[in-house]
Amino acid sequence: MPMNESTRHNDLLKAFAEPRCPICAMVLRDLKQDLDILLLERINKVPTHEAFRAGRGLCNAHAHQLTKARGGAPAIAVMYESTMVEFMKDLAKVKASGGGLNRFIGKKSLGVTASKQLEPTGACLICDLMNKNEASYVNIIAENVQDVQLVEAFEKSVGGVCLPHGRMVMANCSQADNLQAFMTLQTPKWQDLHADLKLYIKHNDDNVPQDKMGKEGDSWSRSIRYLSGEDNVFGYRR
Repeated sequence: MPMNESTRHNDLLKAFAEPRCPICAMVLRDLKQDLDILLLERINKVPTHEAFRAGRGLCNAHAHQLTKARGGAPAIAVMYESTMVEFMKDLAKVKASGGGLNRFIGKKSLGVTASKQLEPTGACLICDLMNKNEASYVNIIAENVQDVQLVEAFEKSVGGVCLPHGRMVMANCSQADNLQAFMTLQTPKWQDLHADLKLYIKHNDDNVPQDKMGKEGDSWSRSIRYLSGEDNVFGYRR
């Protein structure tokens, strides 16, 4: 069930309390829900099958995550059987021999042409939903970055937002004062992370035990989360 912007806004504010990028946290939450909904509610809808077929199923990552969604193997089989019907039609059109065209396009070009006939004609259905959900959360921050509640949540957070999502927020700040407000909130988070990393390296060189360190002790893992984003958020077809 789609959420309205007010609900998304409130949930995003709560996500700032987690020790990770709140946009990543919300995108991952929505991803799990969307995978469940795909098998439980959307499986019998014609547009769903059309999008699924156009994408040749889901992208590699989401296809494997689908095996953990509610709805189970029968629902997955239905979706992929429908996809195979369309795929087999396209496969039948592929010609291993180019006939008289061989001498003009060459063998390599012939193979490329045949390969392109089997390319997906649409995006991964789940990647597309992730893009839309992500854009919604990015816009909430970009448009409300001077809001008192958001500022308070941002300041109390461990590291603000990750760099990939931070760049998206910056790109969506249409007003100079909003961009400045975001940088004022986010820059100290990156400065703190840098300081913690330097302190961690010094303590490690000095053989300080991990259990004797302060918040710098997990700075190496925080640097991954806040510079690259959470696992399973980036790197798909999107």
